[in-house]
Amino acid sequence: MNLEAELTLTRTAFTVEVALAAAEGSTLVLLGPNGSGKTTVLSCLAGILTPERGRVLLGGEALLDTAVGIDVPPQRRPIGVLFQDGLLFPHLSAVENAAFPLTARGIAKEEARARSRGLLERLGFPIARSTARPGALSGGEAQRVALARALVTEPQLLLLDEPTSALDVRSRNDLRPVIGRALSSFPGVRVLITHDPVEAMTLGDRLVVIEDGRISQAGTVEELRRAPRTSYVAELIGVNVFRGALVADGGTWRIETPDGSVFVADPGLAAGASAIGVLPPGEIELHLERPPEGSAQNVLAGTVEAIAIDGHRARVRVACHPPVVAEVTLASAERLALRPGDELWASFKAVGIDVEPA
Repeated sequence: MNLEAELTLTRTAFTVEVALAAAEGSTLVLLGPNGSGKTTVLSCLAGILTPERGRVLLGGEALLDTAVGIDVPPQRRPIGVLFQDGLLFPHLSAVENAAFPLTARGIAKEEARARSRGLLERLGFPIARSTARPGALSGGEAQRVALARALVTEPQLLLLDEPTSALDVRSRNDLRPVIGRALSSFPGVRVLITHDPVEAMTLGDRLVVIEDGRISQAGTVEELRRAPRTSYVAELIGVNVFRGALVADGGTWRIETPDGSVFVADPGLAAGASAIGVLPPGEIELHLERPPEGSAQNVLAGTVEAIAIDGHRARVRVACHPPVVAEVTLASAERLALRPGDELWASFKAVGIDVEPA
């Protein structure tokens, strides 16, 4: 029961043009910044929007094919959808909301509610609150009800649109494992829309990055980490990326980017070739004064642009040429007493940069 889709749809700011494929039993994550076209793609898969050109095949059966005029309406597609804000019916109870797709198909109310209660219980929803209406539910409870509603008909394709983005941090952390278990036990194709890299990397088997309506990169987390193709992908994965032309000069090599150059080890590529250099942020050392000559060929002067604390580490964004993000221990950050706007030096070895052909 594979999914294949090719979609072209003009929006106000740009044209969404993507081609997707996902296998049965796998979770495909569409990842990208807000307004990049992710939800537009999901709406086309669900039948809520009709693209100007395109087709959607599920298990070889056409749900959409604009070339021959096929466009199966949303209610007849074997699809379950979990929307960002749940979109629960305010006048129905939690169990009635979860059961609605069944009752809409003519299944007796008692049977539909019994099946929905069992599903809600498996999703960790407190059954004692099954008669509560959406206005009385917490954000996490409401999303559990919305997830149950998406699953209750046992669809062949499950679509989740930013399922945790409207929740607070605690509710988000509580709900993610629930979603993960639901995805892993769902036998069909799963498509998750998110702009959260943690959600994407923990819940997805394969990532498709969409920027300005186009796919900028696709692959596993490791494939994206090994060779990010855009600065957005690099920032998501948490690495530095230098893209430019390789220059050989007196036995040394460097990548010339539009915003400066970095020295690299012999990449085994031809001079003049387009290349991508990937540098983990932990390879960068920060100094308050220019470090003495040593093994670090790359020494860049800059200023602290931003500091983010992540557990026991600090990620420091340095405005230099080219810009970099360093990762240091909290103890190092405190010792350096770094603040946004401080001047400093960033150093890293040429051999620390992994070079791939662009």
